[in-house]
Amino acid sequence: MLGIIFLIVLCLIPLSSFAQITGFHEDFDDNTFTNWRFDNSTFTLSETRGVLHIDYHRTAASGEWHTFHLIRLNIDAGLNTHIQVKAKSTVSTQITLKPIYSNGADSRLLQERLPADNAWHTYTFGLVQLQDTTITRIYFFLDGGSTTPVSGSVWLDDLRIGERVSVDIDRSELEQAIIDATALLNNSEEGPSEDQFAPGSKAVLQSVVDKEQLVLNDETASQLQIDRAVSNLYDACHAFEAKAIVRNISVADQSASRETKYLFSSLMVISNNHLLFGHQDTTAYGVGWWDEDEKSDINDVCGSFSAVYGWDIGLLELGSLHDLDGVNFDRMRFWIRAAYERGGINTISWHSTNPVSGGAFTDVTKAVSHILPGGAYHDDYKAGLDRLAHFFKSLRAPAGNSIPVIFRPFPGIWDLWWGRAHCTVEEFISLWQFTVDYLRNEKGVHNLLYAYSPSSYASDTRDKYMKRYPGDHYVDVLGVSIGFPSDNKEKGLQQLRMIARLAREKNKIAAITQLYLNLDNENCWTEFLNPVKNDPLARDVAWMLVWRNLDAYHFFAPYPGHASVPDFLKFYNDPFTIFESRLPDMYTPSELNGISPVDGIASWRPPGPSTSAEPKTRDALDAAVTTSEKSRSFLNKFAATILVVALVAGLIQVISMWTLFEKGGQAGWVSLVPFYNMWVLAEIGNRPGFVGLIMCFTGFIPLVGGLIVLALWTFISLGVAKTFGRGVFFGIGLSFLPLIFYPILAFTKG
Repeated sequence: MLGIIFLIVLCLIPLSSFAQITGFHEDFDDNTFTNWRFDNSTFTLSETRGVLHIDYHRTAASGEWHTFHLIRLNIDAGLNTHIQVKAKSTVSTQITLKPIYSNGADSRLLQERLPADNAWHTYTFGLVQLQDTTITRIYFFLDGGSTTPVSGSVWLDDLRIGERVSVDIDRSELEQAIIDATALLNNSEEGPSEDQFAPGSKAVLQSVVDKEQLVLNDETASQLQIDRAVSNLYDACHAFEAKAIVRNISVADQSASRETKYLFSSLMVISNNHLLFGHQDTTAYGVGWWDEDEKSDINDVCGSFSAVYGWDIGLLELGSLHDLDGVNFDRMRFWIRAAYERGGINTISWHSTNPVSGGAFTDVTKAVSHILPGGAYHDDYKAGLDRLAHFFKSLRAPAGNSIPVIFRPFPGIWDLWWGRAHCTVEEFISLWQFTVDYLRNEKGVHNLLYAYSPSSYASDTRDKYMKRYPGDHYVDVLGVSIGFPSDNKEKGLQQLRMIARLAREKNKIAAITQLYLNLDNENCWTEFLNPVKNDPLARDVAWMLVWRNLDAYHFFAPYPGHASVPDFLKFYNDPFTIFESRLPDMYTPSELNGISPVDGIASWRPPGPSTSAEPKTRDALDAAVTTSEKSRSFLNKFAATILVVALVAGLIQVISMWTLFEKGGQAGWVSLVPFYNMWVLAEIGNRPGFVGLIMCFTGFIPLVGGLIVLALWTFISLGVAKTFGRGVFFGIGLSFLPLIFYPILAFTKG
């Protein structure tokens, strides 16, 4: 009998190694090298002193994607979708993790930048949400895709997967959302005039702020409750901003925020007179540097940031923490906000992963028909759009308003999964229209202008360009991705004339949404600019955006020391070009009144009267900026005065209520305790204490909540007045003018 039991146990031992677990922890303390593999000369791995040491030597002979990897895993990470690891390095390097799942599917790349400080840091990666959550192995890369020689040491420790990862409740986003919503309320005015908000809209938003403040204060709230509170606040803020009164500006989203509409009108006005310069990922990284708060190759070259900031949110649809190029989305949000605060314009493209195969945007597995309504992957596609919507709604300025973004989905139309070779015209138009409808109508995203931007080589005629055009109600910007060869400028000009003419006809903005110049030609900048600014139609394009600067082998804009810098400075100093330092305020209705609309769109008028001639020089633009700065200075002083008055009034009220409670036979400190103070105040007025408590919460009742609060507050105030020997009219004064009558009651005999 014992022999049989022993045999059964012996048979189960090998099976136990394949048992699925929900968490994994490798601390390297056993100094054994189990399940780790490396098969190249770039990495040499060893376990020493309880850590994993990687001897890293990248040479010209190294493969760009050499890897070391962890195998024989069987971890269900569905309950806790995180990987966490401690790391330190003697060299600046980008570490990349690529989990592989049991069905053979691979996730997107998880990336972090390791500083060369030889100090331990903990990195937490959020896993992409897939149907299969069982991880079987993980590939590790250092500087994956790079050929730059590197030599140094990297150490890893405490690798945790799934439930072995400890992720604390994160309340920071809810805290910021409440701050933003409160700032939005404080900087908004109700009324019937331009730039004001519909009467009653502030009370609705305030009620949501008050409700979610309770969630923030609840120490037992789960992460799910915190996240829902954030979404509720974002929704409420966008619904509030949709009630702004903005006249005579028509965009694809009629409920767009006021700043978004004003950006559209400003771009319409400034086009034909000036060309804004833009650069992709310009403050995220550049040649020889990565992830600094306020650095840019463009600023280093000419002393100004670009006017237009380009970003991409590919991989966000999967829940990744980084975009396709390794830019952290939280950092991207910081840089977008910083650009807006300086007056810059943000545009975001979306090179989405293939929603059917999970592959890159270049994976041409048939997808479009499967993600349209009724398709097998439609719900997955909507889940991705939900993540985009959340990100767009999180983009808020210090004043609380949403930051306008020019959104460029599905750029190019050729060899990508949404390209013309891989879906029909009808499918592409349906995809575009569903995407816009879902974001603006279903998710309530109202800070987007929509840019249609096919590649020039696939849409070099009007008919080709318009073949997949989604319709005027779904597009604000007619863009193009274009190369501008020095030996064939006329071809480029023809393309720009075509979109400029269409933009005039349709009352849209024309733009070069992606421009490629040959920087081997040291004079490429002025050779592009001169024919464009001298062409009466081509000069209509409002902005141009060049692609990113990754390193000295992959760049599309000048960096310090590059041969094209002298010509770029001529380009910068030309009165026709505008960089950020010369931008007027693009987000208000009045700053650009001095710039006349172009003749070809004379039917359009910017809001407000035109009071001066057209400033076509940088001096005139500087004057507009100076006016804006004076206006801001006045508003800042006014806001500071209001703040001081509010603080003094609040202090008087605190002292008054403390004194009043003591006069009523209660401890003064009770007046400072939320909710309980209302219970006691009701009892001072010989009313049941629960009346005060009910009053605190009935404000959340839609429509009638405010009336109920007013009635109960008046009921309590009349009782308080009677307690201290005052009449009905004094009680009404307590109810409607408490800042005046309660101090009177506190500091007079009674």
